[in-house]
Amino acid sequence: MSNYEDENEVGIACNACYGGFGLSDEGTKLYNEALVKAGKPTQSYYGCDTERDCPILTRLIEEHGELMSGDCAELEVYHISTAAHDGKYYEITEYDGCESVVVDEDALLTHNAILALSKLIHSDKSPEGKLTELKDLIRKFEDGDAAPDRHDVRDVLKYIVE
Repeated sequence: MSNYEDENEVGIACNACYGGFGLSDEGTKLYNEALVKAGKPTQSYYGCDTERDCPILTRLIEEHGELMSGDCAELEVYHISTAAHDGKYYEITEYDGCESVVVDEDALLTHNAILALSKLIHSDKSPEGKLTELKDLIRKFEDGDAAPDRHDVRDVLKYIVE
């Protein structure tokens, strides 16, 4: 759990122990008070129907820690990149109530590579300048540590977004 805010990250609330996600009575009260103050609808049953990426919830968990956790819960906030969150390149996995956040790194890498290429294509550079930059990206990949006979798409994408 981290106690900082970063505009490039989004917090995801999860249960870090066996049991299940749930807010304590006091946690539910604090959460509902904060929701009302923000003009949002309140939660009824221990926060089980809440969105895990709710910034109000994640802030309260980071500020109040254990106080927010229900009887069979140990709530923590996992931070993922805004790109992974906004692109929905993550999922909350669960085993016997113990949860973790898994980011689909390949999908995120592809997303970032497409953004980098799009930025290059739509830049004000001349066509020759764009071609030169694209060739430089390809050359950067070819000069890298990858084996020359086996170029993995993932490696190519990594070089494009760097």
